[in-house]
Amino acid sequence: MRRTDLTSVSHELDKKKRECRVVLETRKGCGNKFNYEPELEAFTLGGLLPQGMGVSALFAIPIQTTAQGQSATPERNNPPHYAVINLGPVGNPPGQPYGISNGRLVVGAAAASATVMHAVLWYNALKIDIGAHGLGGPNSAGFGVNELGQVVGTAETSTPNNPDFCGFNAYGFPSLTACLPFVWQFGQMSKLPTLGGANRQALAINNRGEVAGFAETTYADPDCAVSEFKPVIWERGQIHELPTYPGDAVGIPVGINDKGQVVGGSALAHRLTRLVGSTTRITTHCFGRETARTGTATWATAGLRRPLWGISPVGTNNRGQVVGHSLLPDNATFHAFLWTRETGMQDLGTLPGDVYSLAIHINDRGEVVGASLDANFNLYAVLWENGTPVDLNTVVVSNAAKLTPDLAWPINSSGKIAGLAVTSTGEAHGFLAIRAIGIKLMQRAAGMRDKTAAKATRRPKRL
Repeated sequence: MRRTDLTSVSHELDKKKRECRVVLETRKGCGNKFNYEPELEAFTLGGLLPQGMGVSALFAIPIQTTAQGQSATPERNNPPHYAVINLGPVGNPPGQPYGISNGRLVVGAAAASATVMHAVLWYNALKIDIGAHGLGGPNSAGFGVNELGQVVGTAETSTPNNPDFCGFNAYGFPSLTACLPFVWQFGQMSKLPTLGGANRQALAINNRGEVAGFAETTYADPDCAVSEFKPVIWERGQIHELPTYPGDAVGIPVGINDKGQVVGGSALAHRLTRLVGSTTRITTHCFGRETARTGTATWATAGLRRPLWGISPVGTNNRGQVVGHSLLPDNATFHAFLWTRETGMQDLGTLPGDVYSLAIHINDRGEVVGASLDANFNLYAVLWENGTPVDLNTVVVSNAAKLTPDLAWPINSSGKIAGLAVTSTGEAHGFLAIRAIGIKLMQRAAGMRDKTAAKATRRPKRL
């Protein structure tokens, strides 16, 4: 990267405003689109373009530009570096970001008060409380968002119901009412239909507007406070039940891609229903639903199932790759995995010195995010690139709020990562990490590369 005097280039320079329009030309084979972020004084990766296409940007000088044919992206033999944007406090669980669109809309949940949790939508640092009106009850959470700005999640109603199906009561947010799935768009929250039971949840949505989740039936489970629940798809306002693995009674889909492929888990009722509303979701079988529109299904157990108990697939991309976490043969340790049709299940491992790991989301480029955990279950936000784990804290070069990312979840197609972080006082905040393609940030990145290994051994203190 070389320093350029903008007054000497042929582009028109507005000396009064000290602004100049320049063109960043990527090298052949590079499909990255860059946006200038005035607050960060940096370029960020904004999307993908056809090979050789140029991108113009208007920004204030002084700046540096790259020579023609040079790439503005970091070298692939070095991990990407990030600038962290503070999304503000989210409160106790389940407050955190859960979904992100390629347009940088982040959806999740944040505490509206000490006793109320609301679904929220962020655009950069702007937070919109979309759960303020809800479905009649106090608590809600958003879990997925698509490119149309449609948000799905779960919200309580005013109908009395004691089992705490959505888990808000267990987290300290008082709740004694039924819990329903919703679709939110243009300021309106609409509930989705049922299978006859009182409760259901929507967990993911694709760009075709298909929603994946699970719904309670009218069949009472004698071993549990809630009735059996089935994996479902909502399409054009209609509910469609999905089959569970043969012999299993209940199921939870947790991810859906734009092809209508769904991933999730199923189990015997007494094993899975007891975990509804808890922070742990352990399943016995993994499934993949191939075609949402036709209702056919196949089960990807050949590559996912092992002779052990506890495999949880939690994310998929448009290439059909699946990520999640699985118990190891000792039935005590769990690791993140990546599954593909070609390779089957691959152990993604942990950060050096850690014992456990979670893979929670994957984008269309195959980048995986989640967390690595030490023996005391302290979380460290992780990005896996080409199967190699990187501690997100070691590659942050701009972080005005001095947040410590604990959990990376989710990631979009341009590499923007949302997640959960803590402040220096231990308060839980959401964060958005964007790639540091900018001049000042890349200078900082270059200066810190030699310190990365040392920094990895001085891991941030968790409070």
